[in-house]
Amino acid sequence: MNASRAPAARKGFVAPASGRHRGVLSQMGAGLKPGAATSRAPAPEGTMARKIFLCCVCGQPEDRCQCDRYCFLCHADYSVRLTEDGQYYCADCREACDYKTQDAV
Repeated sequence: MNASRAPAARKGFVAPASGRHRGVLSQMGAGLKPGAATSRAPAPEGTMARKIFLCCVCGQPEDRCQCDRYCFLCHADYSVRLTEDGQYYCADCREACDYKTQDAV
């Protein structure tokens, strides 16, 4: 392979920051070690950020999801709700597998 054609061989080439390494380049440029604490204040003790469950097919929360809803395990179409893993489960399967819905967390 010709070295002049390789992207890393071009003068001034900088790899795009993406994925889990996105903040590493900016932290390194600021003189911080990757994973070092930033100026963001921690959440008050005893409080947790509310996690929103998203459908694994469309990526929308349950109230905006337009997908066909049926239980991932038994294929029932009654009393199905979205759980943390992004799948829909009926009440019986949720109870048997100990899955929680958004409002039960």
